[in-house]
Amino acid sequence: MRVDGLEHRIELPDGGVLYVGVRGHYRIADSEIESTLIGAHIKFEATGHGRAHLVGHGVYSLNGGPRLPWH
Repeated sequence: MRVDGLEHRIELPDGGVLYVGVRGHYRIADSEIESTLIGAHIKFEATGHGRAHLVGHGVYSLNGGPRLPWH
C-alpha cells in the first residue's frame, strides 16, 4: 500500500496498520479489506461488493446514482 503525506505509521498487535495524519491519496487493492477513516472533509471511493457503515453526516451515492444525505 502506498500512502502519501503520512505523519506516522503504527503497526497494531492484530496485524493491522494505523496511518496518522494522511494528507493526499492512498490506494488499497486486495480482498477482505476493512478500513476506518476518521477526520473532516473526507472523500472516499470504493468499488467492489460489500457494505459500508457511515457515521456522522455527509452525502453518499451508490452505483452512479444521486447524492443522498446521511446523518
